[in-house]
Amino acid sequence: MPIIGLDLGRHNFRAVEIEKEKGKNILVRYGYYENPKINIDSNVKEETHQYSAAIKQFIVDTGFTTSQAIVALPEGLVFMRVIKTPIMNEKDLRNSIQFEAEQYIPLPLKEVNLSYQQLDVDLVEKGKMNVQLVASKKTTLTFSFNLGKSILSVTHSLLFNFSSSINL
Repeated sequence: MPIIGLDLGRHNFRAVEIEKEKGKNILVRYGYYENPKINIDSNVKEETHQYSAAIKQFIVDTGFTTSQAIVALPEGLVFMRVIKTPIMNEKDLRNSIQFEAEQYIPLPLKEVNLSYQQLDVDLVEKGKMNVQLVASKKTTLTFSFNLGKSILSVTHSLLFNFSSSINL
């Protein structure tokens, strides 16, 4: 099954579509779009619709064949923090993450898409583990991604997350 890697910039975006064939990853198609009139960081509804429309048209014009996408946002639109929590199981972590996130995310949690990932046991502080929190304003994601199942990624880690999702 093919997958799109979509890297969003303030006034541009680029994408690749990769498919696994006979155990190898094949670049199926790619494209780049730039327009100084679009702005992913705008708070003006019409401008966010222009950005969204540009992505949709780009997907059609470029001939991408899947709605499966990994999306990279500009780092300035994503809040990311590694925190230390007591060591706990996944269920307890999921229950406590909202409380923990409220301390570190500078927006109300109802206004963000929040994700987290347990990283490792902290080697310095016994009984603690490291957890990565990632959040982005809901408006940033909502207007752009009616492409199907999307995975949020921060720009500098797009390649790692893209590789992980297609089992490179």
